[in-house]
Amino acid sequence: MVRRKVTGAHSGYINLQSAFFFEDEKFVGGEFNIDMNSIKCTDIENRTYASKLEEHLKDPDFFNSSKYPTSNFKISNIIFDGTSYMITGNMTIKEITQEITFPAKFENDGDIFHANATLKLIALNMI
Repeated sequence: MVRRKVTGAHSGYINLQSAFFFEDEKFVGGEFNIDMNSIKCTDIENRTYASKLEEHLKDPDFFNSSKYPTSNFKISNIIFDGTSYMITGNMTIKEITQEITFPAKFENDGDIFHANATLKLIALNMI
């Protein structure tokens, strides 16, 4: 089932619960777990309406975060072009797994690594 929002889309973020990417300071693959209860809408300025959307996305008709509080992404392939990475892997949300690919950049700031990536999740077969 495909559901589309007639008036467009919303943007926001979801926090990582845990992640593993590096071994001996090299990007070798890995996986991350996503805290589905941390969904935040960033494009609706009215906090009341943003909160309503966040709670709706956590309901059973979307991500059902009370039953499925964690989603997971496992990397299956990495391509590095010299400046950025193209990452492919299996995203599991609500016990449904789909392969996705997205670009990412990693930067080292001393002992801290920063990752920057944007994923577009379309609720295909997830509802």
